[in-house]
Amino acid sequence: FTAQVERGAFLNGQSIRVSDAKELSEAVVASGCAPNPKSSAPCLRAMTELAPKTRTLRILGSAAVNFAWLACGRLDAWFEVDLNAWDNA
Repeated sequence: FTAQVERGAFLNGQSIRVSDAKELSEAVVASGCAPNPKSSAPCLRAMTELAPKTRTLRILGSAAVNFAWLACGRLDAWFEVDLNAWDNA
């Protein structure tokens, strides 16, 4: 995965773009939980509520992978609380 300002994002040299899913029922959604109970409990409740309304819900375990997969359309949406500075590029 690479990207350049005003030039776009690429995977193995090929241009990528985000998903065009319009409905939550069509969406592949990812989430993750922070390793502390204050953040993980609300996140798990949200996943429990959201999962039956989506095509599928995934936990990939890496914010970097979630960012990249969201950018190339492998994920339609992603939510997570308590990301750290090292989770952002």
